Amino acid sequence: MENGRLKELVTASAVAEDGQRTLACAEAFRLASECGVGLPEITRICNAGKIKITKCQLGCF
Repeated sequence: MENGRLKELVTASAVAEDGQRTLACAEAFRLASECGVGLPEITRICNAGKIKITKCQLGCF
């Protein structure tokens, strides 16, 4: 998938929560699977866009 399109999808999936843009961990997994990319790519986009990953399924965040 084109990087610009992936960035748009991640940004569109993020929600505003307490003044912070967030993306649920399950949503990050879903996007990675549907877009055919690895989780590190989703994480990179989140970090660059100041999007915090929340509700971590592994308890990491």
